[in-house]
Amino acid sequence: MFKPTLLAAVTAAFFLTACDRREKTASVPAIQIHHDTAELATLIPEGAARTDKPFANSSGDFQFAVVGDRTGGLRPGVFARAMDQLNWLQPEFVLSVGDHIEGYKKDEAEIARQWDEVADLIDNLQMPYFHVVGNHDISNEIMRDYWRQRLGRDYYHFVYRNVLFLALNTEDPPTASNKKAALKKLDVSMEQYKRTVQLLQGNLDEAREFFAAEPKLGQIAEVLRGQDRVTISDAQLAYVQKALEENPRVRWTFVLMHKPAWKYESPEFEQLETMLESRPYTVLAGHYHYYEFQQRNGRDYIQLGTTGGSQKMQPQGPGTMDHLMWISMTDGGPQIANIEMAGLHDRRGPQSH
Repeated sequence: MFKPTLLAAVTAAFFLTACDRREKTASVPAIQIHHDTAELATLIPEGAARTDKPFANSSGDFQFAVVGDRTGGLRPGVFARAMDQLNWLQPEFVLSVGDHIEGYKKDEAEIARQWDEVADLIDNLQMPYFHVVGNHDISNEIMRDYWRQRLGRDYYHFVYRNVLFLALNTEDPPTASNKKAALKKLDVSMEQYKRTVQLLQGNLDEAREFFAAEPKLGQIAEVLRGQDRVTISDAQLAYVQKALEENPRVRWTFVLMHKPAWKYESPEFEQLETMLESRPYTVLAGHYHYYEFQQRNGRDYIQLGTTGGSQKMQPQGPGTMDHLMWISMTDGGPQIANIEMAGLHDRRGPQSH
C-alpha cells in the first residue's frame, strides 16, 4: 500500500498551488494526508447521522472459522464450495474438527491419493488451515504414520493473540473397527441402526431408558460403543497439562477434537476437564454430523454439523446442515455464529444452478 512521504506531500501542495494560480476558476479539493492510520478510523464529520456506540474493532479482537466433517459419506463439491466461501469471508485462519478423507485404508498409495484430493481443495484458501484428527483420517497405525509424515503432530497447541487453541486427537491410539461384521451378527435393520445412532447422539441417561425398554437397540448400542471409542493416551494428557501450565493467563481456551468425548464414557476426557476447570473455555467437536449445543460445567460444548459429510444417518432436524462456524474473539469472550452454506453468496448474489 502506498504511503505518502513528506516529499510527496510537499510536491502535491506545490502542484495544487501552481494550478490555482493558472486557473482561478477551477475547484480544487483539499488533500489530507494521514501518517497514522488510527486517525482514519476516527475521522467522522460533526453531525454525522450515527449512534454513539463505539466501533467494534478492539485491538484484541479477531475472527476465525471452523469447518465440520467433510467425509463419512462424502458429498462431492460441498467442501470445495466452503473453501471459496471462506475466502469471501476472510477469517484470520480456519480450524477443523476432523474427518478430511474417507480413510479406513492400509494401502499407502490410496491414502496418499485421498489426502492429495483434499489438500488441493484446502490449498485454495488464502489463510492458514489447522487440521484436527478424525477417525476417518487415522483409523490404523499406517494412517497415523502417514499423517505424521505429511502433516506433522496429531495433537498440538498454539496461542494467537493471547488465546490458547488445543487440537486434540480422540484416536490416540487408533481403534480398529469391525462394526459391520458385529452388526451383521445381530441381524440389524437400517431403521434400528439409525434410531440407535440418534439416541447415542442425545442425552445418555435418556438413551439408557430407551435401551432398557428396547433390548435390541441396547445391543446395537453396545456394539457401537465397543467399536466407536474415544482414546486419549497418557502422553497426550501430559502434553495438554504442560500446555495449560505454560499458558495460565490466556484470556480464553478453545478445545478442538473430532469425537464429542463428553458423550462417551472416557475417564481420560474427565481428567482433561479437571485440568480446564479453573479457566474460561469452549469445546468444539464433530463426528455425528448433526449440530448440537449444550452447556456443561458452565461452558459451551458444541457439536458441529457437516461441511460435506453424509447426512443420511442423522435425525432430519434443524441441526442437519452444511455450515461454517464464525467466531469473533472479543474482550468479553467469543461470539459464535453459524452460517449455513446454502445462504452464503459472493458479490454476484444468488445464482441459478
